[in-house]
Amino acid sequence: MLGENTGHAPGDATVFRTFADEYERLQRERLAACSEFVADVHGGAYPEPGHLVGVAPEELARLREELARLREELAALQA
Repeated sequence: MLGENTGHAPGDATVFRTFADEYERLQRERLAACSEFVADVHGGAYPEPGHLVGVAPEELARLREELARLREELAALQA
C-alpha cells in the first residue's frame, strides 16, 4: 500500500505512495549528516565551548567511583 519495498508488490495490493524512494533519500541524508559531523570533529569545528556541559568536580568523582565499582562487579561476575 505504501510502496515500502523495492521488489515485488503482491498482486492484491494497490500502491498509493512510493515510500521506498523516500527511505533511500532519508538514508542518504543520514549518511551526509554523519559525514559532516565527523568532518567537524576532525576539523576542530565541533564541539564549540557552547556545546560543552560542565560537571561539578565532586559529581565527577562520584561517577568515577561508581564506574570503578561497576567494573569490579562485572569482573567478578565474569570470573
